Amino acid sequence: MRKFPYWGLIASTAALLVACGGAENGLANPPAAVALALQSTASTAVDAALCTDSALATGAYQWVGEQCTLASALLAASSSGTTATKAQASALSSRTTTSLASLDATAFFDWAEGTYSPLFPGHKSNLSTGSFIYRYYPETQIALGISDGKVYGLGPVTGNVLALLGNLSDFTCQVAPNLCAAPGAPTIGAATAGNGSASIAFTAPTASSSLAITAYTATCTAGTATKTTSATASPIVVTGLTNGSSYSCSVTASNAAGTGSASSAVVVTPTAGTTPGAGTGTTAGVECGYNYSAVNKSTLGSLTSTASWVCSGTARVLSANGVPDHTVGTFPNSNNPNTITVQSVAASYTLAPTYSGTATALGGAAGTLGYVLNGVKIDAGTAGTCPANASSTSSCSLIGNSGSWSIEALTQTVFKFGTDTNNAHVQPGGAYHYHGMPEGFITLRGGGPTKMTLIAWAADGFPIYARYGYSIANNASSALKVMTGSYKLKTSISATRPAASVAPLGTFAEDWEYSAGSGDLDECNGRSGVTPEFPGGTYHYFATDTYPFLQRCVKGTVTTTGGGMPPPPRG
Repeated sequence: MRKFPYWGLIASTAALLVACGGAENGLANPPAAVALALQSTASTAVDAALCTDSALATGAYQWVGEQCTLASALLAASSSGTTATKAQASALSSRTTTSLASLDATAFFDWAEGTYSPLFPGHKSNLSTGSFIYRYYPETQIALGISDGKVYGLGPVTGNVLALLGNLSDFTCQVAPNLCAAPGAPTIGAATAGNGSASIAFTAPTASSSLAITAYTATCTAGTATKTTSATASPIVVTGLTNGSSYSCSVTASNAAGTGSASSAVVVTPTAGTTPGAGTGTTAGVECGYNYSAVNKSTLGSLTSTASWVCSGTARVLSANGVPDHTVGTFPNSNNPNTITVQSVAASYTLAPTYSGTATALGGAAGTLGYVLNGVKIDAGTAGTCPANASSTSSCSLIGNSGSWSIEALTQTVFKFGTDTNNAHVQPGGAYHYHGMPEGFITLRGGGPTKMTLIAWAADGFPIYARYGYSIANNASSALKVMTGSYKLKTSISATRPAASVAPLGTFAEDWEYSAGSGDLDECNGRSGVTPEFPGGTYHYFATDTYPFLQRCVKGTVTTTGGGMPPPPRG
């Protein structure tokens, strides 16, 4: 952070004024005169058009931050050579909006009195006038004021002209150094070996500074060889490692004040491994300690959301209550009469998923396809159907699953399922569940276009990611892209399909067909490749913005479908 030179300059200018008798020309009989002056228009701020190149060159005007000002001797001298242009001045006085906590005016005044007592003698009380909070020092005839987050000086040292000294926030590190400390050490997590790489998981340090963390850096060392990689979130994939060598890896956090101490170290040995997606692998060490419990005030009755994932032996075990951890829509609503209720959710998935290459359909009565980390189930299909040759919507039903044409929740607008912005709604038994991208949970996970975001586990034990994947499946250095499903609308329409006037093409699951190569993914919305958690590669699924949104099948061997209770009526 920049330390402003104004204070030292004010002190030297004040001494010079006193020596020359200039202080006798200060403001008489404050605080009345000070209050009047602070509210007056006798400010150094002027129209921006006056800050022309020629005016700046002659010293008549200058930029202070984004404000064109009259160049008093104080400000001109203090900023000489550093604020010749608006861009330079702005760069000096601006800061990121999230980098510092707000600074209390009283704390600032107290600091100024303690640090520059010749200028601001004694301990004065706060006064106010108009938008200003200020303190006046009759001994030196100086007023120090704050208005709209900016610091101003007024008195003999400023030629009795209101002088802008900077933003209040610019003094935060001087007034409260504890708010500007470097971050603490992150807590190290699991290290997952890859082919010439390692994925280092960690959690953020406990907040010890108001400065936002701008980067994390993972450092892996084997003998004299060291590799580092920086990222903005966990995990960090360190590449360029030598297979078979044992590396000691740690993580540091950095902010505007500097880099904090390193985490404890974790040891990992990269290995060539096997071809991604072939044979078996392990997911142990990834999200094995996920645990959450908090009240969700957006649910009716402010239900508590709980979810816990534990890796035990050969299984990944879920215990949850099915209450989402993010903001939800209003339930019941006009298109969904059901209320979210606490469920008994339990599932056990293998830690060593095996890619079989054969699609196994899941969902509804076939078994739960998977769970998002928050314990909310994935169930992309619905129980809504229409009979063959239906000629009106009245012959269709959103429950019961009795017809031969299955209504989709997200591809049509004729039938209303009352889904919220998370592409979810509530089944008759009170189970909140996702039909598509779980937007609220993705936001909580910090998901976005800069990283792949693991959001769920499928019943076969393979991970599910949201929206973004590497443009080259086996290259973690390739750009991220929005993944698309490989389904398209059929061109050959069945003779028994309900009339298009009743339900436009795309309304039913039977309207869609898999078209290999038309998108990025296979028929189960998956593919093989590297991910941040699995730099050596694994088969994995995606939630997509295109059909089928969430997969309807799995490509691994299913040892258990989980669920802990009979499949409830779908909706």
